[in-house]
Amino acid sequence: MKALAIDDDRAWKATRLAPVIWMAVTTAAIWASEAALVPAVVMAAAGIATSVLWPEVRPVLLTPLLPAAFGGIELVPWGIAGVALCWPHRTVLRTDSGLNELQRHMMRLRRREEEATVLMAVGPQVAQRPLQQMLESLRATDSVEVSTGAREFELCALIDGVDFAPAVIEERIAEAGDLDSVSFGWARFPRDGVTLAVLRERALAAALAGTDGAAAGEAAAGSSRPDQTESEVVQAKI
Repeated sequence: MKALAIDDDRAWKATRLAPVIWMAVTTAAIWASEAALVPAVVMAAAGIATSVLWPEVRPVLLTPLLPAAFGGIELVPWGIAGVALCWPHRTVLRTDSGLNELQRHMMRLRRREEEATVLMAVGPQVAQRPLQQMLESLRATDSVEVSTGAREFELCALIDGVDFAPAVIEERIAEAGDLDSVSFGWARFPRDGVTLAVLRERALAAALAGTDGAAAGEAAAGSSRPDQTESEVVQAKI
């Protein structure tokens, strides 16, 4: 069983607590300084709206600094603190074999001159338990990493060989995560690249290209598998 080692990013988690953060910042600003009430309330409203509606659009999250600046110098440090606490980052979950397991796996493949496949799965944000189940749905010999943002997750798996049924793996991951829709992209080592960064980039681009709709996924389905000539994508709707 794969256990998770979580790089806990408090700033990303704070985006889920945006209303509480901004209310606390505003209350503290009014209580601890001579900040005016109206600009402080406007700053809090702007902070809540931007961090809830556009949590990963970083320039938009700076909007609360405008009413803070107009409200007086007393509000500016508090506005900066609120923006910093709601600034989005990513939480990375990896198997317990170490932070660089994907890289070590790739090094072993190069030494042995073996073929392998990189899988990227992209889907809507889910809780930690479904992410754990998705990791457990893969083989113990596969190297896996999952990163989560405020609205979506990315799963990267390095799978030995190319003689397997991709559709089975895709369905297994989608069912394990209880996902209605998830996009998959594939890339083969060494045909599509010889470094993990290149393979991951190609597979991710293929997966993201499939998020435009089912038609795009069906059009690419014939070439998205690791036993075809191109690194494309298939949109899996289970």
